[in-house]
Amino acid sequence: MFVKLTVLVLMITATSASLLWLRQQRLQIGHDIAQAHRQIDANRQLVWDLRAKVAQRVEPTALNDALARADLNLEPVLTVRQPEVAPRRRPVQVADRARTHRPRGNATP
Repeated sequence: MFVKLTVLVLMITATSASLLWLRQQRLQIGHDIAQAHRQIDANRQLVWDLRAKVAQRVEPTALNDALARADLNLEPVLTVRQPEVAPRRRPVQVADRARTHRPRGNATP
């Protein structure tokens, strides 16, 4: 009887310890994900700040004038495709319920 009780207590202790370990792992993973999201947000903010600085320093007219003076034959890096337009469908016509309604039963129209 004592052996069974000891084994039971040890099994409950081992199960509790493993559940606590799993809980700690879940909390740690949640912390790591939150930290990664903070880092992503910081990097995104940095990129936006750098884009704003570039936009402030580059004037489109001055850039076009410099390209014209340099006589460069530039091609676009990305080609912009026109969006494909789906063919238009005919509108669905709803039948008049009063004309199409047939009463149930043996009555004939």
